[in-house]
Amino acid sequence: MNKYDRNAAAQKAIMRDAEAGEGLTYNEKETRRAIIHSRQDMTQVVAHLSFINKQLRWVRLLLILIFLALLVLMVP
Repeated sequence: MNKYDRNAAAQKAIMRDAEAGEGLTYNEKETRRAIIHSRQDMTQVVAHLSFINKQLRWVRLLLILIFLALLVLMVP
């Protein structure tokens, strides 16, 4: 488990303990609404990450092409 996974697990435990100590109860309608909103948020996060991943692939390709061009210029 890397550092980021350990931090995420620690944050999850802290949040769970904090919510358990408050003794809050939620009705069925609020719970369903929260689940729907969580799914929408996760879908949006995945869409953003996919878009960023595509951008990073193009940046990597551009950097490789620039590196190759510099190598060609330095050889003669």
